[in-house]
Parts: sequence; structure tokens; C-alpha cells
Amino acid sequence: MKTATYLLAVAAFLAAPSLSATQSIVSGIQASAAELSPEVQLYVGRGDELADRLRYDAAAREYVKINSKEIEERLKDGPELVSAKFVIPYPPGFPIMVPGQVITQETITFMRKLDVKEIHGYNASLGLELLSPKALAALKPAAKKERER
Repeated sequence: MKTATYLLAVAAFLAAPSLSATQSIVSGIQASAAELSPEVQLYVGRGDELADRLRYDAAAREYVKINSKEIEERLKDGPELVSAKFVIPYPPGFPIMVPGQVITQETITFMRKLDVKEIHGYNASLGLELLSPKALAALKPAAKKERER
């Protein structure tokens, strides 16, 4: 995660018009990392079997459209929405979601207002690609064991 944050900070520095803009972008990246689901935090970048299954198993994913009634209900009552991939509007080309990030109302509101050419990692006909509640539930026992160590 530190390597990814570093690379994004370098990219922000090269693309941002000023030092204050760069600092703002880097702060946003760090805040996104802090919003990772507790179960997912234990597996990011570890490369173990469970993490690989979540990354590549289509059964561990679900799609929810950003303008659907379901997304509003889940933001209000759960289960939480957890991003399965990077979502990057272009331009400017900086991630607004990272894999494992708990998606908030503010993020959905921001996505609904986007007016850009492309959004990498997002397919409007399918919706947001999320880790399914079942996949997240599978992480909980392993996360509990890890915390007890």
C-alpha cells in the first residue's frame, strides 16, 4: 500500500498545477486508504489465497447501479458497500475508489455529478463492482484470528 501511495503522490506532483493541489490530492489518497473495510485491511497486498480469491473470483463480486434504489438502501441500512476495484475518472486520472474501500454517500454523490470522458473501472450498464456481502463475511473469521495474534 505504501508503494501505491508513493506512486500516486509522484503522479499527483507531476500533474498538479501547484504544491497545494498536490498536497490536497495526496491527503485524499491517504484518506481513501483509511476508509478500507476492517476485514479487507488485513488482506490488502498480502497475496494469500483468500485475498487472491476476492481479487479474481467473479462469485465474490456483485454490481449495483449508482442511481438505483438498492444503493440508497444499502448506504442507509447496510450491508456496507465495499469497492472491488479502482475507479478512476479521466480526466484528471486520479482514483476516487480503491479496492476494499467502504463507499460512502459522499462518494456516490460525487460519482453522480461527474462529467468526464471516461471512468476507468466503472461500467455504467453494470454499475459499481463491489465485493459481495457473502465474500466479506468469509473474511470475518480470518480477520478475527489475525487480530487475536
